[in-house]
Amino acid sequence: MNTHTDEGELTPFWRAVPNVLSIIRLILVPVFIGLFIWAENSRGNTIAIVALVVFCVASYTDLLDGQLARKWGVVSNFGKLVDPIADKALMGSAFILLSLFQGLFWWFTAIVIVREVAVTLLRWKLVKQGIVLPASKGGKAKTMLQVLLAFLWMIDSMLFNSTLDSAAVVLYYICLVVLAFAFAATLLSGLVYFLDAAKNKKEAV
Repeated sequence: MNTHTDEGELTPFWRAVPNVLSIIRLILVPVFIGLFIWAENSRGNTIAIVALVVFCVASYTDLLDGQLARKWGVVSNFGKLVDPIADKALMGSAFILLSLFQGLFWWFTAIVIVREVAVTLLRWKLVKQGIVLPASKGGKAKTMLQVLLAFLWMIDSMLFNSTLDSAAVVLYYICLVVLAFAFAATLLSGLVYFLDAAKNKKEAV
């Protein structure tokens, strides 16, 4: 399908695709939450697998929308704001559910939520001043590690609910290693955002 007009520019439909993907990710968040809770109440791995697939699809849209926006040169202020909000909604809900039902450490979930709320408030404050901070490389690394942690933790829970207890124990220790890296990336990327905000504000003045 042709994505460009005769003049070589992207059609309005394709220019909107990255933002549409971010919106789809927001829509998938309540779907994931409902499936996850259903799976926990039913104690069935089939629904848990469906919830995991929805989580993976939503996570992939986070990677895809940014790639398409940069590739097509359609990075927008709307995307810069909605994309991280959709990401925070997905990961925040995932970690809260994992802490409620599958034993993920509450201290980690609390740190993630506090960090995301602080960065979101910072973004909105800067937007009012006409400054839009895009996602940093550290923030992207943080997101990838958090997604990997949530994915492995859900897989580990399904293994514990099956007859593969020994594999579940091994995967649990792998999860702890990933959690340590995700914890460090969460703190450091948050610090970088505030340093970048101070730098941008100083340059704007």
